[in-house]
Amino acid sequence: MARSSAYGRASVSGFRGVKITGCQKMRTAFFIGTIILITLVAGCSKSEKDRISAKISNLTEKRTRGQKTVSALPPDKLKNALPKEIEGTTRSPFRLGVISDESEISKASAEYVFPDESFLEISIEDYGNYDNIPKYLKKSFQKPPRASGKIVKAFEYKGVKGFVVFDEGDKSSTLKGLYLKRFLFRIDAVRVPVGIDGVEEYLRLCDFKALKNLLNKR
Repeated sequence: MARSSAYGRASVSGFRGVKITGCQKMRTAFFIGTIILITLVAGCSKSEKDRISAKISNLTEKRTRGQKTVSALPPDKLKNALPKEIEGTTRSPFRLGVISDESEISKASAEYVFPDESFLEISIEDYGNYDNIPKYLKKSFQKPPRASGKIVKAFEYKGVKGFVVFDEGDKSSTLKGLYLKRFLFRIDAVRVPVGIDGVEEYLRLCDFKALKNLLNKR
């Protein structure tokens, strides 16, 4: 299992603070469609004009609703929910970034390394809205995925619903949990002998109240 760049190797979750633009075609199609509808209005009867105007309004409303869902917390705020320290470990600097596509996703993460080089990587991603979360992730929280040769267990804790995948062979665990239908928590416990239940204890060190307070201030 890989380690983070802070310790000379790649991150477990493969996170990079990059910007990716992939919605230009959809924006162009939206504006072209709207222009065509506006052009058609000029030569229509009143009833047809009303019908087409309503369609334009509906398209605009959908587009506006889409824009409102892009409201992820800034990464430098998101990091406040991560543990400042974990007893017996050395924490790496926080890694912060934003991924932009059809929606904006912010992410904050850090590694916590034990003296024997086993480590935890804890990350939080903010999708801004439940609709922005990929379908495969939504399904995994409804029904945890099967993993060949590994133990999978569902859990719930203070509004976080998720699952843990435990590999008994290398004593590593991966936890994923969804909070407030927008925040994705992930914990990778690499060679940390905590079993399938122990990794949840590290989730409890995250500051869920800080996330709620940040949302209330917006």
